[in-house]
Amino acid sequence: MKKLFSLFLCLTLVLTMPVLAAEGDTAETTAPEVETVTVSLRIEGISENLATWKNTQVLGTAGELTVADVVRTLVGEEHYVETEGPYGTYFTSIYGEEEGMGAYGGWNYCVNGQSPSVSMGQYVLEGGEDIVVYYGDLNTLYPTVSIVDGILTLTASSWQEGENGEWAQVESPIADVTVYWDGEEIGETDDEGAIILPQEQPGSYSLQIRKDGEAIEGTENRFMPAVVRLAADTVVEVDEAPVFTDLPRDHRAYDAVMALYEAGIVGGKEDGIFGTDDVLTRAEAVVMLYRLAGSPVTTEPAAQALNRNAWYYDAANWAISLNIFQREGAFEPDAEVTGGELASYIAIYSEEAVTPPRDLMHQAITRGDAAIMLAELL
Repeated sequence: MKKLFSLFLCLTLVLTMPVLAAEGDTAETTAPEVETVTVSLRIEGISENLATWKNTQVLGTAGELTVADVVRTLVGEEHYVETEGPYGTYFTSIYGEEEGMGAYGGWNYCVNGQSPSVSMGQYVLEGGEDIVVYYGDLNTLYPTVSIVDGILTLTASSWQEGENGEWAQVESPIADVTVYWDGEEIGETDDEGAIILPQEQPGSYSLQIRKDGEAIEGTENRFMPAVVRLAADTVVEVDEAPVFTDLPRDHRAYDAVMALYEAGIVGGKEDGIFGTDDVLTRAEAVVMLYRLAGSPVTTEPAAQALNRNAWYYDAANWAISLNIFQREGAFEPDAEVTGGELASYIAIYSEEAVTPPRDLMHQAITRGDAAIMLAELL
């Protein structure tokens, strides 16, 4: 009986062992969680963008993954050649474009618009970085493009050696650069690296910049490398539509009109224009002054000649209470206002003298020129 029981127990153990082993194997081979780092990468060649990845997940661990790792993974080993130099890993060829092919030296990179002081194999990523690998040399400033309130500003970072021999990263404006906006030359950047853009609707626009190299003293037909670099197919986005379609940002009245607009003093017309060159009417003038005064409540009796339902009624009644206009007689809301008359309105309201342009003293003043005078009261 004992022999039969022992035999039964052995058979039971033998039959169950593979099951236990299988269960154990299953537990040990559970796939670990895959770590990724999200980055954006653009490969900018000699004359065009060669490849772009936006917010792409790359296998790796934040704090360990390098720029070189990202290039290897996304570009693919058949499309690059890399080597180890005295300063670390660098790429001698990407997509067939090799160092020494153009007027620039070879493949460089920047991260979030900054030029690192270490090689691509040493720059560690945390996630969310915007990487540009571009064909250039150490004298090439890679531009950072910013568009705020219709003004394009170009800045760049570069490494410069100080008097103490230490290298430091310097952020500087890119001045005197010829800018081409949607294929048309629009001028050069100023000392701050800025230029006013044409009045545009939201959308995508091509951007190209050019600055010729400077001649090297004492040589013939030799030039320093171009200071700035953008691929020929660079595109930027305009997100905001202009407030007034007839008021270009380089108009002499632009700043004044926008200051008054943002303060709630002036508005546009029904068709989306400001009417910059339209003649100022008496009704428009008193409404602007009334709003500058904070739209006060007038306790004076209403002028009999005013239309109580008119859009300018409160403003005109206020102006009459200040003796800007006489209570007797017609108000004439559509009458044209000269520069001298507007100056007198302002002087009575603010007790400050404002001098209109001499040629407008006795001539009708436009809404744009009126805005310039009124903006001085802000």
